[in-house]
Amino acid sequence: MHTDLNSPYDEHNNTLPGVDMQRQAIGSSQILLERDKLPEQFPIHLWESQSVRYKFYWNWFTGKALEVELGTTQDGKTIEKFPLRINFVRNASRKHAALLFGEIPDNPQPMVRTKISPLPSLFEPTQDNLDAKRKVGDFYGRIVDAIWEQSSGAAKMYESGIMSQFLGGAVFQLQWTPWREDLRFPIQVQRLVPDFVLPIWSKDDPFDLNECWIVYRIAAGTVQKEFGLNSTAPWVTYVEHWDKESHSITIDGEPLTAHYILPGGEKVEVSYDKAPNPFGFVPIVYIPRIREGDFYGSSFVPDVIGLMKEFNGRWADVGTIIQKTAHRKWLGRNIGGTPKMRQFDNGSYYSDLGMQNPAINNPPELWPEDSPNYSNVFMDNVSELFEQMLKEGNLTKVAYGYVDGTQRSGETLKSLFWPSTAIARAQRVNWGEGLSRLAKMMLMMLSIKGFTIEGRKIPMSFMRDFRILIDWLPILPKDRDQVINEINTLALSERPMMSPQHAMELRGDVDNPDEEIQRIYDHMKEVAKILSEAEKEIAEMETDAQMQLADKQAENQIKVAKETPTPKPSPGDNKS
Repeated sequence: MHTDLNSPYDEHNNTLPGVDMQRQAIGSSQILLERDKLPEQFPIHLWESQSVRYKFYWNWFTGKALEVELGTTQDGKTIEKFPLRINFVRNASRKHAALLFGEIPDNPQPMVRTKISPLPSLFEPTQDNLDAKRKVGDFYGRIVDAIWEQSSGAAKMYESGIMSQFLGGAVFQLQWTPWREDLRFPIQVQRLVPDFVLPIWSKDDPFDLNECWIVYRIAAGTVQKEFGLNSTAPWVTYVEHWDKESHSITIDGEPLTAHYILPGGEKVEVSYDKAPNPFGFVPIVYIPRIREGDFYGSSFVPDVIGLMKEFNGRWADVGTIIQKTAHRKWLGRNIGGTPKMRQFDNGSYYSDLGMQNPAINNPPELWPEDSPNYSNVFMDNVSELFEQMLKEGNLTKVAYGYVDGTQRSGETLKSLFWPSTAIARAQRVNWGEGLSRLAKMMLMMLSIKGFTIEGRKIPMSFMRDFRILIDWLPILPKDRDQVINEINTLALSERPMMSPQHAMELRGDVDNPDEEIQRIYDHMKEVAKILSEAEKEIAEMETDAQMQLADKQAENQIKVAKETPTPKPSPGDNKS
C-alpha cells in the first residue's frame, strides 16, 4: 500500500487514531487472548454484542461502510462501488446535535442551565419563606453550572450530542477529585464514549445503574503521567467497575494504586482495589437519544443506510454516464496501418487514417461509440432518493439552506422545520432527565463529603425540598426585533410579567444576568446620586441667585431712596 509520509492518517487502516485504537478488541478470538487482563466476573458476552453494534454504527458515521471495492482495472486502479461516498449519517448527526441544544451562546458556559426551585408547599407559604427557598435553589443551580463549566461542559455536551445521534445515547461520569486544587469544586464531569461503557441498569429505573463497566485501551504514556505506572507495552487495558458498594480499577488485570502529585508537590496514593463506594450510587448516567422499549436509545442509522447505499449507487451510475459520454471510445474499420497525427499550417492537428485499401474498395473510417441513453428520470430518481432520505432522517431541505422563494415568513419556515424540531424536543425529554440526575448526583456528592461552600453545606434533605429542571435554549433562532418586542411588552409594561433576569436570558448577550442587573442597579444609584448632587447644587445656586437678587433689589431701593430729594414743606404747612 502506498503511504504518504506527510499524511496524518495511519498507514494500516487509513484513519486518524481515535476510538478504533482505544476500543477493546472485538471478536471472541481476539478478546479471549486478552482474557487475563479482564476480571473474572466481566460479562464478555454482553460486551461482545454491544461492541459489534457500536462498530457497525461507527462505520456508517465515518463512511467506512461505503468503502466497497468491486475489483481493479487492468492498470491496477481500484473500482469503487460508491466512489462519491456521500455520507448522510455524519451530516445529519451534526445537524440534529445543533437542534438538540438550540441557539447556544458563544461562551464557555454549559449548553443548558440548571434551574433548581423549591417544591410547591402543601400549605400556604409565606412570601419571606418562599423567597428564602428560591435563593437557596438558585445557589444550588449555580453550583451545578459551575461544575459543568470547570469541566469544559459545553464541549463535552456537544460532542456527546453528536455521538448520541448515531450511537443511540450518551454517557457521563462524575469523578470525585479532591486532589485537584485548581478546581473550585472537587468534581469533574467526564464524557465517555458509549463503546467503552457496559451499564447494568435497574429494572425499575433505567436512569439508575446497579453496576457499570468501563473498558478501553489507553496509551502507556498516559498511564505513566496520570497514575505513575510504567509499562513496556504501547497500550494497556483500562477496566473500571462501579456498583453501589464498591469501586475498582485495574490496568492489564492488576489493581491500580495511583499516585497523584498535587500542585504544591505533595504526593497522594489512592488504592482502587475494591475500594468502598462512599456515595452509595453509581456516578454514571446513560442518556438515550430516544428510548423506545429498550434501555439503549435508538440510533437513526438503520433508518437511512438502505437509502444511503441506493443514493450513492445512483450517483455512481450518473457519474458513469457522464464519464462514458465525455470520454467515448473510438471505433474504426478498414484502417490498414496505424493512424498518424499530422499538422496543418495553422498549427492544428488531424488524424491521418491512411489510404483506401484497393482490395477492399472501402475507405478507412473512424467514429465514436454511441453515448449511453440518458433520461431525466435518472436525476428525478436521485432527487426522490434524497428527499426520502431527509424524511427518514427527520430533516428537511430547509436544514440544508434550500428555501422556496415564495416562502418569506419566519413562522412558515419554522413550520417546515417541524420534523426536525419534533425529534429535538423528543430527545430533550431524555436529556433533561439525564442532566437532572447528574445535577442531583453532584449535590449529593458534595453533601455526603461535607464539602463547605462559602460557609455553607448542602443538606441531604434538598432532594425532598427542591426539584431540578433543565432550562433549554430555543431550538431555532428568533428575529432580534421579535425578541426585543417581546421583552418590551412583558418586562417593561406598567404591570411587568417578566423578570429582568429572564429578559436578559432571552436577549442572549449577557453571561451572568444577576451580575448585569447588579451593575445596572449600581449604575442607577450612581446616576441618582449625580442627579441628586446636581439638583442640590442647582438649588443652592438658585438660592444664592435669589439672595443676590434680593440684596441687589435692597441696594437699589436704598440707592433710590438716597437719591430722591426730601420734599420741602410749603408755607401753608406752618400755619396754626
